[in-house]
Amino acid sequence: MSIQVEGFDEPLQLTKQETKIQDLLVRACRDIDISQKDRESNLVLRFTGGWVRDKILGLKNQDIDVAINRLTGYEFAEMLQHFVIKRRQYKAAMSGIIKIKMNPDKSKHLETTTTKLFGQEIDLVNLRSEEYTKASRIPVMRFGTAEEDAFRRDATINALFFNLMSQKVEDLTGKGLEDLRNKIIRTPLEPHKTFMDDPLRVVRLVRFATKLDFTIEPETEAAMRSPEIHTALRDKISRERIGLELMKMLQGPHPERGILMLESLGVSNAIFEPMIGVASKTLPTEIKPFIEVMNDLLSRDAVPVLGPRFNLKHLPMISLYFYAAVRQWGATLSGLKETKTVVFYIIRDSVKLPALFANEVASIAIHADRSFDCMMRLICVILGFLVRDCGENWRIDFFGSLVHEIVKLRSAAPEDPEEAERLEQALIQQYLDLAWFIESENLAESWRMPMLFDGNRVMTLLETQSGPFMKGVLNEMMGWQFENPKGTVAQCEKYLLSIKDKFLPKPLDYDELDEPAEVDKPAEPAEIDMLDEPAELDEPAELDESNKLDEPEKPNEPDNSR
Repeated sequence: MSIQVEGFDEPLQLTKQETKIQDLLVRACRDIDISQKDRESNLVLRFTGGWVRDKILGLKNQDIDVAINRLTGYEFAEMLQHFVIKRRQYKAAMSGIIKIKMNPDKSKHLETTTTKLFGQEIDLVNLRSEEYTKASRIPVMRFGTAEEDAFRRDATINALFFNLMSQKVEDLTGKGLEDLRNKIIRTPLEPHKTFMDDPLRVVRLVRFATKLDFTIEPETEAAMRSPEIHTALRDKISRERIGLELMKMLQGPHPERGILMLESLGVSNAIFEPMIGVASKTLPTEIKPFIEVMNDLLSRDAVPVLGPRFNLKHLPMISLYFYAAVRQWGATLSGLKETKTVVFYIIRDSVKLPALFANEVASIAIHADRSFDCMMRLICVILGFLVRDCGENWRIDFFGSLVHEIVKLRSAAPEDPEEAERLEQALIQQYLDLAWFIESENLAESWRMPMLFDGNRVMTLLETQSGPFMKGVLNEMMGWQFENPKGTVAQCEKYLLSIKDKFLPKPLDYDELDEPAEVDKPAEPAEIDMLDEPAELDEPAELDESNKLDEPEKPNEPDNSR
């Protein structure tokens, strides 16, 4: 089915599956209307949002949202199921009804219903209006008109409807089709209020701008730069919703544009700020140089940078883009259960993505310098352990290290452009040599190489019990396997026996111990000589009579005769 859209040369094309869905829904609506004699109005269904936008642009979109004017999604789904059951031709058309309740704690403020029609999943929801208050981040929801539903949306280009009953595209904001033609992103209502109502719309609009290569309208962009909006984004929106939007953006055609736009708008700190209270940044905050080098290498056929079998175009680059976005937080945290980088906690806690993915991104941060250091020594054991430590995506880690080193090189490059280019090519060649060595020495799969036998057999072989030395023995065993990829169990056992004394503590031989040395007895205390008798003191010399003091005269006795 083809639908002509005003202002566009190419018509909106429905696939055969979409045409069958549209036909089934319209027939069901007519049947329901007939059965509800006391209805105030007829049912009207509309395809909404991104499906309409992408269909007009000639893009594929498998996300079909159906808006219903006077029933909830669940009410309509039950009536639709009843209609399908009664008609043999539609018996297998519909499968399952799933009701997804509101969950304000997860920023899900709307009840929706999901079902499948002809194998296509669709979401059913009633037309609605939203009213937010400053006292709450949870909107008051009620049934709304088609116009109210259109104006509450995040962008005019996402407020377009396809009316299934009239088979026409509806632009109820009056700007959706025009903005779609001019490649403009703008909000239907005043942008600051739109973002304060739902701050996640900032990230969503960045995603649409980068996906479609559209320009954000100046007034809308100014509001997106507001610190008040950034604070609301950090405080009002669940981390899970933010992480989901980021993943959609980075899985799009231009993830690098999205990262740079978030940074230029000042939104990155609100999104990625570590939840563990770490404020220090140990790496330069400029994201742009890293992105530029990465895109440069990917676009000028430096890929496969790491050799013919290391083609990065077939690897999940999303972890590298995520690293580019958060590399400014490079500090390593310790004192927890295990030492992790801040990057790990940002991915796991700040945007609530799986710990496995957080480890992949953190691995790039950890090995940014280590890969380069190991590159200077092409030794099987060293590189085997490096690949093993990086894990399955070690190629991404190595590429991230190369980008990291080129960024440093360009920041201190000589003024002569030819010399700067020579140094950069020499650095790339070193990584090519590293990749060739890993490939030629069969170390590419060392990240999953199993040990020839386990620790219990090692203890039996060495006739010892477990102890701190076992880690060194097992590492020695793994290193031997890196150098001898075709070695047998017997050969490995022979090798471990030959180095047994290197790790095991030497037992004490008590027969060979020397007699304990005699302890010298303490010396007898020396006799203390008697003190000489004190010298006799000379008698005091007689005083010279002339020196005697005159005795004081006695006072006259009183005359008592009177």
